[in-house]
Amino acid sequence: MNLNTMASNELIKVSEGAGSLVLNADTEEEAIHFLQTNIPCKNGVVHEVDDWMPVFTPESVTLIWELTDYPDLEAHVSQFQNPGLGSQYDKTFADDELSSIRWHAQPETKEGAVIYRNNRSADGIWYSDVLHYDHLRAELGESGWIEMDSPVIVKGKYEVTFVWPSTKTASSTGICAFALDGVMMRPRHTISNTKTDRVLEQSLGKVTFDETGTHTLRIISLDGKLITMDYLRFDPVD
Repeated sequence: MNLNTMASNELIKVSEGAGSLVLNADTEEEAIHFLQTNIPCKNGVVHEVDDWMPVFTPESVTLIWELTDYPDLEAHVSQFQNPGLGSQYDKTFADDELSSIRWHAQPETKEGAVIYRNNRSADGIWYSDVLHYDHLRAELGESGWIEMDSPVIVKGKYEVTFVWPSTKTASSTGICAFALDGVMMRPRHTISNTKTDRVLEQSLGKVTFDETGTHTLRIISLDGKLITMDYLRFDPVD
């Protein structure tokens, strides 16, 4: 997998070598190896490697963009991705609480527009089938929207798939549209289903990125009803 770095639009590639993980491997012989890992520090750990690491452009790999995985969101959530909850946990965000996730509700004074939810193990698909036990929920009003920026994605062609926990309802609700970098990808999508609570996925189509960098997803609410969001998957296309 490719990991974001503090350098703008640059990545570190992590892959399996001969019995251990290696970094930025062109071949098994041409790679950065770990000398020591998890050296304790005051605010985390350090890994010692056997060489310096010049800027490296990795190949395209499948990327999971988890829509709750932002440092400022985590900082405001006391039970972030906690797998051992005794009861359902919700965190409702104020308009000025996050910079990584932006939204505009209708009306602007609407309360409870964006919620982080982490579920307990007894909550079925909401716990076991979503990534890291959590998801985002939004009720934005008709024509309201929510948007966020992706991790750095290596240039190339990808198929984009949206994965979400779908609620059982008597009729179609949570109707929304998806735009990536201002380009409409799916103009009409329904969040709910009439069969059972379950995690579903839907291809949003194919995209080509000419440069390595971040991208902006906007989800537009068409009926003002509940939108649930887990993650997007980018699969390289030859």
